[in-house]
Amino acid sequence: MYVYLRFLKIAFTRKDPDFHPLDETVLHLRVRLSDRDIYPELNNGRYYAMMDLGRTHLGQKLGFLQVLKKNKWALVAAGSTGQWRRRILWRQRYELRTRLIHFDERWYYFYQRFMRGDVMHASFLLRVGVASKSGLIPPEQVNTALGHPGIITEPTEWLQSWIASEKLRPT
Repeated sequence: MYVYLRFLKIAFTRKDPDFHPLDETVLHLRVRLSDRDIYPELNNGRYYAMMDLGRTHLGQKLGFLQVLKKNKWALVAAGSTGQWRRRILWRQRYELRTRLIHFDERWYYFYQRFMRGDVMHASFLLRVGVASKSGLIPPEQVNTALGHPGIITEPTEWLQSWIASEKLRPT
C-alpha cells in the first residue's frame, strides 16, 4: 500500500516564506510493518515512495504544488541513482533529508539521504523536470513563478560526471 497517511500529513505543510529553494528539509520517519520486505528492513522500493514524500515536503514549503496547479504543470522523473550502505530495520526511526542541489536549463537535481543520527544508510540523486502540454518548462521560469528568480547553482564534479554518463546511456 502506498504511503497515503504520511502523504496527507505532508500535504498540510504550509508554505514557509523564509524557506529558500536550496535549503534542506528533514522528515522524521519510522519503518512500519507495511514498509518492510520479507527481511525485517525497509523495502528497496519503499525508498522511492519515501523520497516522493521528501520532495513533496520541500515543494510544500516553497508553495511549489500551488504553482504547478495554477499553471497546469506536472512533475516528471527523469533519472536516478542510489546507493544503499546500511539496512534500516523494522521499527527503527530515521530521517529523510532532501535538498535541491542544482538545476540547469532543463532539469532539477535533488540529493536525498536516509540517516540515523550522523550515519548515512542510503543516498540518492534524482533528476526531475517540470512539464506542460507543450514540453519541459525551464527551471528558471519555474523559479520565477515561485518568487525565487535569479538563483544560481554550480554542479559538483560528481553531478557533472553523472549528467555526462547519463548522456551515454544506451536507449
